[in-house]
Amino acid sequence: MVPMLPCADVDAIVTFWVALDLTQTYRPGAGPLFELFQAGLRTLYGKVPVSGFPRITDPASGRTTAACRASR
Repeated sequence: MVPMLPCADVDAIVTFWVALDLTQTYRPGAGPLFELFQAGLRTLYGKVPVSGFPRITDPASGRTTAACRASR
């Protein structure tokens, strides 16, 4: 197992490790994990942290959840 977090671009990290002759064996969808993490953070903090540390970023858009809400 190779840890890949935090990283700005998962595809770039995978390309790097594959270039080193490692094989990608599993990659979960980001949407369900994002929702799970968001729910856990909401339970722990009473809200979803969108600034400071820790905070969560929408993997589909690369924007924080606050920016995503503002654009809807």
